[in-house]
Amino acid sequence: MSKIRIPDLTFPSFAYGTTACPHDLRILLYRGGAGTNSRTVSELIERGTLGQPVVQRLPLVRRLHDAVSANLAKGMSQVTVQNRIWALRGFFRWCDENGFDPSIESAEQAYYGWTESLLHRARIVGDLNQRSAYRTAGEVDALLSIVFDARQGFRRLTRLRAPNSPPSALGPKADKQNLEDTFEFGRVLFDICESLPIEAIRGSLPIVLRFRTGRQLEEWIGLQPPGKIKALNGQSDAHNTRVVIRNRAAREADTSLRTRHSVVNLRIDCELLIFIAQTSMNLAQACRLRRGKFRYQSDGEDVLVYRVYKGRRAGEADFRIFREYRSLFDRYVAWLDVLIPLEEDDRLFPYVYPGAIPSNNSVSKFRSIHPRCERLGIKYFGPQSLRKTRINWLLRRSGDPALTAEMAQHSQETLIRVYRQPNHQIAAREITRFHQLTDPAIAPPGPGACIEMRRNPRSITRKPENAPTPDCVNPAGCLFCDFHRDIETMEYVWSLLSYCQLKIIELARFAPPSKNDTAHPAITSVISRISAKLKFFEESSAIRSQWVSEARNRVLEGRYHEAWDGFIQCLEIDA
Repeated sequence: MSKIRIPDLTFPSFAYGTTACPHDLRILLYRGGAGTNSRTVSELIERGTLGQPVVQRLPLVRRLHDAVSANLAKGMSQVTVQNRIWALRGFFRWCDENGFDPSIESAEQAYYGWTESLLHRARIVGDLNQRSAYRTAGEVDALLSIVFDARQGFRRLTRLRAPNSPPSALGPKADKQNLEDTFEFGRVLFDICESLPIEAIRGSLPIVLRFRTGRQLEEWIGLQPPGKIKALNGQSDAHNTRVVIRNRAAREADTSLRTRHSVVNLRIDCELLIFIAQTSMNLAQACRLRRGKFRYQSDGEDVLVYRVYKGRRAGEADFRIFREYRSLFDRYVAWLDVLIPLEEDDRLFPYVYPGAIPSNNSVSKFRSIHPRCERLGIKYFGPQSLRKTRINWLLRRSGDPALTAEMAQHSQETLIRVYRQPNHQIAAREITRFHQLTDPAIAPPGPGACIEMRRNPRSITRKPENAPTPDCVNPAGCLFCDFHRDIETMEYVWSLLSYCQLKIIELARFAPPSKNDTAHPAITSVISRISAKLKFFEESSAIRSQWVSEARNRVLEGRYHEAWDGFIQCLEIDA
């Protein structure tokens, strides 16, 4: 067994940074290897500390290596591949701890046992949420499905289920609150960028981040504030105090990127989030953008940004930005050119890591912004949340899914399935428009019915000069609209008489200007119009005459139609 030939189980095509540890699936062949630190496991294997490789595991591990290599070959994101490798190590670590030796024959049953342990951690132990358990099981299932050519996978046969997403709030305050939080977060990002010019980064400590709310955050760049150091507060001997002062002075005098890289990366983090919010670009795409001499071309309210390539001036636009963002983008590029010259690093968002070079596929985790948001007590929004907010804002502003999908670099199906969120105002407007187009009986503000679906009022031909003008808002105007129609029912006659009573009370409360005892012309014209309609009902037929008589009796008794009863009671109480 000690002479077993182990093939190469590394991934040469994987891009690693200076400090990254290369992935090697050889560790899965040793009991306890999956749970050992990646930086020391190779040395432990060479020394024989982990014992001999388990030969039964080799066929399965080789196939898993082929599955991971296939994912890399077809262009899958290295972040996704790395997550699958980590989840695979978690699966083998569980097998080592529970006495399983996963092989071609036993891998499926071991997988079911592992998913049960994930479910136990999510439901009983509580150190793992259900969504993480479901996703982790899915990462391993994706590789096992390739190994065993199982199209539907094995996760569906487990008791793990995708957690139900919380219902999207559709109240009128939900979207407003989300936008307010996003705007507050954006203002913090802008204030941080404003607080970190080159002079501040290369200036004396502490570097102060000033916010428009009046709050301030002090950045000591790896040093403790003087108030927290015992040697600077008389709590240490003179020699130690001199050493501390000398070391701090040397540290503060060094304004190179070696010491000031943390605040440089902080501003780059903020600029990157602002850039994503402006362009809707994917985080991985934004991190791969290169710097250069940019030129701009106006396109309506937007600006197309081109990067001038050496030897040619033409080319496709790298991205599209709002016109107002151009000055901020130019300022950031100028700031970057001074701190990190183009010949040293041509990335548009070149994070500084002293003594280390990140991989070409590394993306920011925005760890510098999280603690600042916690200290300020504001909500943090990641790249995906910012993109979703911008896309929904564009969708509401334009009302055009095709245009919004094009600006967001998505298909309409992806836009609707992943990004679009319900909005109370849009839903109310669409429901109203639907009823306007489909309901033949449109309820006007005044008594009666309306036959104009487009809400385009038109005055009758012989409208009195001082009569109200129809506007689909004032109930009195409906009586002088060409689209108004009487309804041949007792209830309509009752409503008409109740509205007439309301106008009579208003007329009685009308206070004419001094030296002018004339009645209010608009109110009198409405009363005259209603009286004419009632006269027609009385004279047209016996049954209609009974309706008018019954309606008058109800009004005399103080029983008014529900549409006008509240208004009449308010006027009578106020009197």
